[in-house]
Amino acid sequence: MVESNLHVGLYDLSGRKLQDWSLTVAERVLNLTGIPSGLYLIEASGPGNIRQTAKLIVQD
Repeated sequence: MVESNLHVGLYDLSGRKLQDWSLTVAERVLNLTGIPSGLYLIEASGPGNIRQTAKLIVQD
C-alpha cells in the first residue's frame, strides 16, 4: 500500500499563506508554535484533488 501525503496550508483572513505542512497519513498534529491568537483559514488537500477548507481559532 502506498502512503500518500496530506498538504495543509494556514492562511490569514486576507488569504495570505502563513505556513504549510506536508503530513503523512499517520500524522494528525500541526505545530502552531509562533502563530498568534486569532482566526485563520486552514486548507487541506489530498490525493485525487480532494480539498477542504475550514476556520481555525488559535488561542493562547
